[in-house]
Amino acid sequence: MVRITTLIENSPGEHHGLSTEHGISFCIEKDGRKIIFDTGQSGAFLGNSAKLAIDLSDAEHVVLSHGHYDHSGGFRSLLPILKDFTLWTGEGFFTPKYGFRKGACDFLGNDFDEAFLKQEGIRHKTASSPLEEISPGVYILADFPRIH
Repeated sequence: MVRITTLIENSPGEHHGLSTEHGISFCIEKDGRKIIFDTGQSGAFLGNSAKLAIDLSDAEHVVLSHGHYDHSGGFRSLLPILKDFTLWTGEGFFTPKYGFRKGACDFLGNDFDEAFLKQEGIRHKTASSPLEEISPGVYILADFPRIH
């Protein structure tokens, strides 16, 4: 059985005691294994996981869907609690991302680079084939056209 728990997102929904923010993070559990999918824009998802009694320290994989701050901004705050994991990103994850709005240019990317991963000894894999099995029966999709 697969269980997917939203750790943080934009609206409180039925859980008014949980933090919210512009961003997303999920904990995916299958056969006793955990995967963290995205980390929101801050470390607030960690507080929510504690309130939901979900121990993230044994997560085997962290998957960051793309290099925008609202999906990868909480990654650094996760590092002190993880024991042994693989970080998965797609091609172009570290390419700088910018948004242009009302005449202003804003940086929308993540706050770490490949040098940081190497310095911290983080095992990193780039999902480059269309279908990557990251855990028995768990796959990530990559190499598809993005329009956003």
